[in-house]
Amino acid sequence: MSRYDVRDKTVAITGAGRGLGAALARVLHARGANLALLGRAPEPPAAVADMIGSRAAWWEADVTDSGSVASSVAAAAEHFGGIDVVVANAGINNFTAVAGRDADAFERVIDVNLLGSWRTVHAAVPYVAERRGYVLLISSLAACIHAPLQGHYAASKAAIAALADSLRIEMKPAGARVGVAYLTFVRTDMMTRDTLGDPAGRLVWAGNKGPFGMVTPEETVAALVRGIERRSRKIVVPRRMLPVVLASGAFQPVIEPFFRPRRIAEAIRASDSRR
Repeated sequence: MSRYDVRDKTVAITGAGRGLGAALARVLHARGANLALLGRAPEPPAAVADMIGSRAAWWEADVTDSGSVASSVAAAAEHFGGIDVVVANAGINNFTAVAGRDADAFERVIDVNLLGSWRTVHAAVPYVAERRGYVLLISSLAACIHAPLQGHYAASKAAIAALADSLRIEMKPAGARVGVAYLTFVRTDMMTRDTLGDPAGRLVWAGNKGPFGMVTPEETVAALVRGIERRSRKIVVPRRMLPVVLASGAFQPVIEPFFRPRRIAEAIRASDSRR
């Protein structure tokens, strides 16, 4: 597979103010990419942009607000002259039972993780399609392995994978590609605070000594960068969990060839004409 060189390409990343998004931005910048960093208060990506320096700029964006996402993506595209790659990285987690008392916490995970990813790609896809680029949505092994008190998180991450499958077919006529990253526990502040720092999280995962393991941000970012440079369909971290991911979507590659790019492009135009 030929390498997709990120040098001089513009990469937009949501949730870029800390954790995995910030680490990914730093490595892509070192490989020559321009970085459009999107995040929200109280941890906007300004400090990350300042640390990176040249070829990086930031915009405040709230992925729960369509207008905020659309305006920040448009501003980034204007600033850099377009967007080649978008990484829908922003996400949250908490531990709430499906029939638990905290309905707001349950709904917020769906809103940020799933609808936030949709709002991001909805705003960025026209720019990415124009440059035959790449869309990467950050999912989780929770999309394939569904734990208690994580129904909202697992549902959001499984839905992200399904969203990517549909988007992949829709973007074929433009020559752009779509990938999904299935990640295990990454040793970031989100993991420390939202999972191991939560009494319910510690009970559910019993210290996380099971087969899923925990990976470093460096290992994860290296895999994401390889995936971006290959415009990969699936990125699995750690790699040993690939059979779990493949088994959960075994039939998707079989049915995709039945959807012809020209017909899909016509169907999209027909759908848009109704508005």
